[in-house]
Amino acid sequence: AIGDPSSVANASAVLARGFARAGRMNAARRALFAGLKGVRSSGDRLREAGVLRELGHLRLRQGHFEAAIERYT
Repeated sequence: AIGDPSSVANASAVLARGFARAGRMNAARRALFAGLKGVRSSGDRLREAGVLRELGHLRLRQGHFEAAIERYT
């Protein structure tokens, strides 16, 4: 549904992966944080974990290993 935090989080993750593949890491990060904000407000912990995982993957891909570990734990 439009505006549903879980749907927004899913769309944000898809956008972020596309941005990352295009080398637009800052745009990917912004998309993920937008999704994270919404999903946290909904209380959906499973989706929140998924967005945090995506953030970890992004940071790992950028070579920011410590930041990646923070997102995975």
